Formats: sequence, structure tokens, C-alpha cells
Amino acid sequence: MAKMIYDTLKLLMSGSVTNDVANFIKSIINALQTLMADDQIAVLLGVFTGIAGSLMTIYLFMDLLDKASKDMVTLERLITTFIKWFVAMVILIYLQDLLVALFKVAMGMYSMLENSSIKSTQQMGIQYFPGVNPDPSKWPSYNDVKEAFEGAGYKNSASAVAKKINVFIGALIPMAAMYIGKIAAFLMAASNAVIVVVRTIFAPVGIVQMFDEGQRSAGVRYLKKFFAEALTFAVILGILFAASKLQTSLMMNIISGKPFEGKLTVDNMDSVLGIAHCVPIIVIPTDEEYMIARDTYDIIKANSQIVPVGPVRSVL
Repeated sequence: MAKMIYDTLKLLMSGSVTNDVANFIKSIINALQTLMADDQIAVLLGVFTGIAGSLMTIYLFMDLLDKASKDMVTLERLITTFIKWFVAMVILIYLQDLLVALFKVAMGMYSMLENSSIKSTQQMGIQYFPGVNPDPSKWPSYNDVKEAFEGAGYKNSASAVAKKINVFIGALIPMAAMYIGKIAAFLMAASNAVIVVVRTIFAPVGIVQMFDEGQRSAGVRYLKKFFAEALTFAVILGILFAASKLQTSLMMNIISGKPFEGKLTVDNMDSVLGIAHCVPIIVIPTDEEYMIARDTYDIIKANSQIVPVGPVRSVL
């Protein structure tokens, strides 16, 4: 039981969940960067680029035939149509480089947030287990406080759990809530990575209608969605960072007031994990899970059609 109490307090005080998720997302990002430069992805892009180029050429002639049938063919319109077709082809040829550049921009924004979240610390004068912790200003290791925990009655036995049942429940509930939020973040990050890969592969077909309606065209929307999905990693980390800092501030404000007087000890940690303080602590990770689930639903809904190729019509 001592280790569980220690782990719960560590989760509440140190924001370790955010660090764990950041490390997991970092590994996914490294895998995506390697994958986007992989030869197999380049081969698949080459296949779909050929298909997309053929579609663009077909749409070009369809557009010219449509204008000719309506006596709308003028030199100016003809030149404009061919310029649009040429620009679309250039974008198609260098599409992989464009996708990599968009991904790097999104990852640059993620790195800025990651550095801020990991390096950001809150110094509020809290002393952690003074007397048994070599440096009370920093969170101790478990070995530093293990003996003190067990001496206070937090032992791995049924009788000890029965005596400290209120503390056990007060530690179990927030720990479960935070681990559920952690798992939700892992699942969303992994599913979003799959979506990024799929959108990369089908990008040539997705941008065929690049100039259909200017900035509102299906091709431009496809690139915007790709960039938004790459940014989702930063959104996940931002939600966890905000929730973690709010939760840590709440805990530190509790400890800073009476009767704790800025000290967390083995004698008063049962009060920290009591029902009176447990409810507001649980609300934050629960809301965190709701936000992650809501964003997951929005992304799935927005990307229900992986290849946004509309009806066969002119894009030029």
C-alpha cells in the first residue's frame, strides 16, 4: 500500500502523466518522421501521383470542352486554365516535400509546447516529507520515504489497508482516473498517427481538386486537415499540461494552507487524500478524459471520408 500511496501523490504533485504522454508522443513522432522518408511510402505516393496526374489532365479537357460548348473559350481563359493546371502539377510533383514541410512545422509547434511543459515548474515553498527526504524542496524517491511510510502504518497487509481504508480509497480513485486519462491520450495519439500516415499516402488523390473553389477547394481542405491532424499531438499535450498544472496548483494550495502549513508529511498525507480534497482532485482528470474523448470524436467525424474526391467535374 505504501508504494500505491507514494505513486498517487507523485502523480498529483509532479505531473508525471504529462511527461509519460510526452515521451510516448515523441516516440510516435520519431516513427512518423522515419516513415514519411521511407521508400515504400515514396513508391505508394508515386502510384497515386500518377493516378492524380491523369485525373487532373482529364479534368483539364473536361473543363475545356465545357467552356467550348458554352462558347466561353477565350485566350485569357485558356491561359488561366493552363496556368492552374501547370501549378497543380508542380504541387503534385513536389507533394511529398510539401507534406514533410507541413509536418515539420506542426512538430516544431509541438516541440515548443513540450519544452515549455516539461521545463515549467511551480515553486510554492512546499516541503516534501521533511526529516526523511534529503532535499525537502524536491520530490523524493520511494526509497527515501519507504521506511517512514511503513512506520506510519502504510504496509502491504490486509489489516493495514483496513485501518487506512479511507486513505486507500482516496488514493485509488484519483490514480485510476489519471491512468484512464493517460490511456486515452495514448490511444488518441496512436490513432492520430495512423490517420496522418493514411492521409500522406492518399494525398495525391486528395488534392486533385486543388483549384476548384480557391481556398475552399477540396484539395486545400485536404492539406489543412493534414496539418490539423499533425497539430493534434500538440493539442493532446496541451490538454494534459493544462490539467496537470491546474491539479498540481490545487494540491499545492491545499498543502500551503492550514493545517498543513506548507509541509507534506507521513502524518498529514491521509488528510491530503481525504474525501474533502479527493472530489476536486478527481474532477480535473475526469474533465481531461472528456476533452480528449471529445477531440477524438471531432477528428473521427471530420475525417470520416479519407479521400475527399467529389463528383467528377472540372477543377480548373
